[in-house]
Amino acid sequence: MNQLRPQPFIAKRPAEITQRLHRRPRGHGTLIVRLPTEKGEKFVVSGMEDNYTVEICSTPSCSCPDWETPCKHMLFVYIDVLYLDESDPLTCQTCFLPSELTEMGIRPNVAPPAPQVLQPTTPAKRIMIDLTSSESPSPKRPRANRPRVELTTDGLDAGAVRQILLFALDKHPEIRRLIDKHRSTPLDGLSAEASRTVLLEIASKHDDVLREIGDVREQENAQVQTFANDVARITRILRSLDSVSEYEVRGRIDEIVDPAEEAIRGIADQLSRFGNSASMHNALAALSEVASTSLSYYVERAMEEEGGIMGAIEMSVVSVLKLMRGEEKAKAIKGLGSLRRILRDRDGGDLESHIHDWEANRTEESRTRRKEVRTARSSEGVVGVVRLVQVW
Repeated sequence: MNQLRPQPFIAKRPAEITQRLHRRPRGHGTLIVRLPTEKGEKFVVSGMEDNYTVEICSTPSCSCPDWETPCKHMLFVYIDVLYLDESDPLTCQTCFLPSELTEMGIRPNVAPPAPQVLQPTTPAKRIMIDLTSSESPSPKRPRANRPRVELTTDGLDAGAVRQILLFALDKHPEIRRLIDKHRSTPLDGLSAEASRTVLLEIASKHDDVLREIGDVREQENAQVQTFANDVARITRILRSLDSVSEYEVRGRIDEIVDPAEEAIRGIADQLSRFGNSASMHNALAALSEVASTSLSYYVERAMEEEGGIMGAIEMSVVSVLKLMRGEEKAKAIKGLGSLRRILRDRDGGDLESHIHDWEANRTEESRTRRKEVRTARSSEGVVGVVRLVQVW
């Protein structure tokens, strides 16, 4: 379907916009925050005297007193935040088509379904329980209209599962015996898999626990960071010199290396705010995508001479992996095959060292754990023999 433009396309930049371009707040301007909206994205930027909100959508706007479009703050966002070229006709438009917003890296706040990146559910078969059903309702079953909640732990990391189990114990102390049944020995804690199994068993009997699963999963999914905007921005930076000559690339390579490295490090830094399992997996996927970005021959050569961006990618990947534990981390490492090959080709060693050390520690911990279990079982056997002798 053809997209209709409400205002004519401006092919040649007017002189007054060129003047504003040079007045944009480069030295003193700062991006304070970037937020998605239903129509596009908002950027809060600092000006000479105040902070202003720039909204980039089908009809871009700014809260500054300058009513012209684009104003100098909008030009700052286009060029210094979204990394459009100064000669790009998009910098002087008064309206945008959806395809142009996508090209600029603008992503409206359309919540995607939760990524299926967490550990599989146990049991594999899922059960749908209708909390509004009128068939043989229990005394505790609410009659209010509530959505159906799926009996699954998909979308919950290990911490969330533990949180809901503690909630269930507080509401239903009698389930402690059920939890004890899932310990491999009386001395053991619950494994991650056993925690999910017992939680599903409890939730199938107690509607309040099932509702808690739904509420926590909703909270977790609301915090999932997809990093799509970051990948689009980094790609735009890396390709901003594709059309210039070899000589010019060598002179301007710092213009893309420094901001690209900063944006790459920002992916890992955001996990302090979006620290759930899905966000961690998405961060690794984003870093892998950036590492696989194809560049022009001259840009790639110039970046290699400057040290490139692979060091920043490798450090960020290691930072994310350090936040992960157990099977979740093992699954993440397994999915890094292509990225590990790329880094090995570029003589990267930090990621391989981290993975080697973690696998060695994991093997040692597993060995120690098996030894403790054997010791505990032997002790139980001795106690049983003593009791048998006492009976006789």
